[in-house]
Amino acid sequence: MKTPYDAACRLGKHELDAARGALARAEAKAKDLALQLSAADARMRQERRFAADNPLADASHWIAVEQARIGRLTRELGGIEVEIDGLRNDLMARFAALMPLDHAADDWRQAERTGAMKRQQRWFDDVAAQRA
Repeated sequence: MKTPYDAACRLGKHELDAARGALARAEAKAKDLALQLSAADARMRQERRFAADNPLADASHWIAVEQARIGRLTRELGGIEVEIDGLRNDLMARFAALMPLDHAADDWRQAERTGAMKRQQRWFDDVAAQRA
């Protein structure tokens, strides 16, 4: 049953879906950055072990490159985590804004059903009164 709130509910649900999508993309990016950070850390530990096992090999450049990469990934991950917090807050705000509209639409439907049932009962009563 259509309600006067349907258009606003559809728009709110569309915005909610868009916010969920943005949050999912940000979380996927954070997961990817965490994997890259873990891989960079493993490479740096490997280079340190190589340098310790081979005193003639100079791995300081590679260690510095991995340290710089780890620093960059850590900063990016921190930024994404802040973005994720903001997106979660936005999602909760959109959900909170949608709930009153959804409840109003449900209340309107219930009122329409109740009104229809009362009209039907009046009709039955009128028919019964005419037969009596």
